[in-house]
Amino acid sequence: MRVHPKNHMWYYRGNNTQFVVLKPLAHEERRLRQSVKTHIAVIAFPLLALAFMATQAFAALKIEATYLYDLQGPTKDSQLQNQRNLYCDLERAEVYVVDTGNHCIRVFGKEGMQLFQFGHNGDLAVPLDVVINSQGDIYVLQSGPEGKGVIDVFDFRGKYLNRLELKDLPEGEDCRPNDIAIDSQDNVYVSDQRNGCIVSFDRDGHYRFSVLPPISEKEREEVVFGSLMIDDGGNVYLPVGTLGIVFVFDGAGQFVRNFGIKGGGPGKLAFPIDVAVDKHGHCLVLDHARHCISVYDKDGRYMTEFGGMGTGPGWFFYPSGLEIDKYGRIYVSQTFGNRVQVLKLKEAYE
Repeated sequence: MRVHPKNHMWYYRGNNTQFVVLKPLAHEERRLRQSVKTHIAVIAFPLLALAFMATQAFAALKIEATYLYDLQGPTKDSQLQNQRNLYCDLERAEVYVVDTGNHCIRVFGKEGMQLFQFGHNGDLAVPLDVVINSQGDIYVLQSGPEGKGVIDVFDFRGKYLNRLELKDLPEGEDCRPNDIAIDSQDNVYVSDQRNGCIVSFDRDGHYRFSVLPPISEKEREEVVFGSLMIDDGGNVYLPVGTLGIVFVFDGAGQFVRNFGIKGGGPGKLAFPIDVAVDKHGHCLVLDHARHCISVYDKDGRYMTEFGGMGTGPGWFFYPSGLEIDKYGRIYVSQTFGNRVQVLKLKEAYE
């Protein structure tokens, strides 16, 4: 506080803020009023600062996602039930939905219409995940005996071909797949939550290598893995829900980096469950517990997020699967409401 040298006006200067008393006051009245002003300033300035910071934070997070439609079965009697994972076949512009409740795989075209489904005639027990190889063959991971997942292979029309036997594992080791991914060379990667690792096999099911994420033994005992994803460069992404982290490995299983900070607010990951990479190299992470999608740049730096808890179009409620097609459309599945939403982003985060 200071006194103006010419007219004895009282000034209070803060961060880009000043109060001015426009006329001289008697000593006591001036002291009383100044005391009131001081107390108001002490209370008001932190509140104004917090409001400004909150406004800036939410402004930085603003991103437009336009809801397009929901994927649906051809009739009212053939709706999705307890669907989990998704897979976008970029070459053929088709979307595969794992419809666990109906024991089938549904295939949708680029306009969102169901093209066909298979497995509902008894070929599938409990499907868990699906991927497509370079020849158009469909690999379906489903639950097997004693909780050990098995991988069955179907042709592009859904006709059963064979079972992919996982062989040549190191002595004393076993593999219990709970998620599957495939690279451009048709090498298969499965996550094994029970053993806390990723295991890779060649196209014929021969063991290649195992990857142990760099976590402690205690964390490994309690780990909950999300869905594996492989980008165009062959990098393997593994979200770990219990740690709020996404690990990235190269195609040979070497650690590249990890990103994400455990937490419940903007810029944090509460329970990451799936990952997708767009055409610009941005990494989108589906957060099951925060009901949103966080966006990171190619180096793993947080950029923004969109979505949030809700049941209306463009909102999510404990989402479970995420994919991006060749047209930049985003597919988000959730078992609550048995729905798969399709959205188009205005790429404001570029």
